[in-house]
Amino acid sequence: MAQVAILVTSCLGCFASGAATNYSSAPVLHLAIATHSEDWHNAGTANYSTSKINYVNSRNGLITFARIMQDRGLTWNWECDWNFLNAAYTNEVLNPDTNLLAATSGSNIVAWLQNVMHVETDPHSHEN
Repeated sequence: MAQVAILVTSCLGCFASGAATNYSSAPVLHLAIATHSEDWHNAGTANYSTSKINYVNSRNGLITFARIMQDRGLTWNWECDWNFLNAAYTNEVLNPDTNLLAATSGSNIVAWLQNVMHVETDPHSHEN
């Protein structure tokens, strides 16, 4: 099963006395939503490069999450480590799996998230 961690930040103490009963003057709460896939060296993280099953399961979870966010009109930042990106390249670019690509309109997952779903992407690498 795909693991998705959501970091929610807010301003504690932003609510003034009485704001809870006067909704017209209540401050707006702004949230930053980001997801992150880790390097396989972190405990509990699959090595997507060697396990297509783990890659496909996480990819499917990512697609589901992206659609949920879009349906709700929410934007988010996808922070992806090299481990997942390497599997995406292997399974969707180098040796394209048409069954995988069918779920993302023929695009690889990175291009689909960025260009179709308008997700802010932050691919990066933390390996040694």
